[in-house]
Amino acid sequence: MALQCCPWQHNTTMEFGFLYILDVVGTIAFALSGCFVAAEKKADVIGFWLLAIVAGIGGGTIRDLTLGLTPVFWVIDPTSLLICTATAFASYWFLKHGPRLRALVLWTDAAGLAFFAILGASITLSTGAPWFIAVLLGTITGVGGGIIRDLLAGLPTLIMRRDVYASACIIGILIFISTSRGWFGFVLDKPVSAIIAVIAIFIMRGLAIILRLQLRGYGEGRERNPSRRSSD
Repeated sequence: MALQCCPWQHNTTMEFGFLYILDVVGTIAFALSGCFVAAEKKADVIGFWLLAIVAGIGGGTIRDLTLGLTPVFWVIDPTSLLICTATAFASYWFLKHGPRLRALVLWTDAAGLAFFAILGASITLSTGAPWFIAVLLGTITGVGGGIIRDLLAGLPTLIMRRDVYASACIIGILIFISTSRGWFGFVLDKPVSAIIAVIAIFIMRGLAIILRLQLRGYGEGRERNPSRRSSD
């Protein structure tokens, strides 16, 4: 039962165990987000299953293919597929439709985003890739499944809504890398750095959900008085 942790076989037992936990929790969180989207769309059981799977394994699949880690993790060990499948069927039979579904999508997505971003960065670093590649692929691991989920459901993706989303991943991954590699004169154990980074990403994303924080969009504020400009 290696899930996405296969590249860490050379790591310590503590690191492997902790990252395994990140993997399991992240998979469940993203699979649930897919189920909540399916419930919003009043999908059948196959729709629940499909959205749970693409949300749970989509980002990691893109990462593995980019790094040349083939077969990808869920082909080597189908545990992730089993987790997503169990989550989908349980959600289909026991989840009740209601107005809170959108909030549940956002919060389970935030949890999956935090866990998978650090997981993806850790896997990338374990292959010997430089830190900036780890930032890129960690972010893709975090946002990839949610993007595929929303596209299949016909929804605007969170990354295109100017929300604090991918930016939270980037900041959190930089916290993880900098504290575990001693950029600031001290070095933390990787599990400790990972916990701090996961919490940081979740808090940033949570504040964005609660306070409706958004990044400035392209072109906003450049034309403060377009009517005056057109009359000149």
